[in-house]
Amino acid sequence: MTCSYKSEPVANEISRVVVSGTNDKASIFMSTGQTIRGVTKRGKDFFKLDTSHTEKISALHVQGQNLWSSGMFTLNCYQSANNQIIDKYYYLSEDKINDMIVVNLAS
Repeated sequence: MTCSYKSEPVANEISRVVVSGTNDKASIFMSTGQTIRGVTKRGKDFFKLDTSHTEKISALHVQGQNLWSSGMFTLNCYQSANNQIIDKYYYLSEDKINDMIVVNLAS
């Protein structure tokens, strides 16, 4: 089985891919360099964010209106509000970030 999408070609190599949403309305998010793109399951581009990262994005997580991304030493949280992307949180680590897991602890 082969898949063919009509989205824009990716300039850099893809470093992380995540799927967000439900089975009925799933979206694919991918990081390439310092950019995050969103693609529908049919291959249509609907989201592009040129982040403030100075290093390649190596980890990515999307949940609801929030998007987390991290590089080797930085972690950012972006939030979508009123059709704008807001840089909500920023953390600079003294040690290397190998990966990240986002967990909702609210009960």
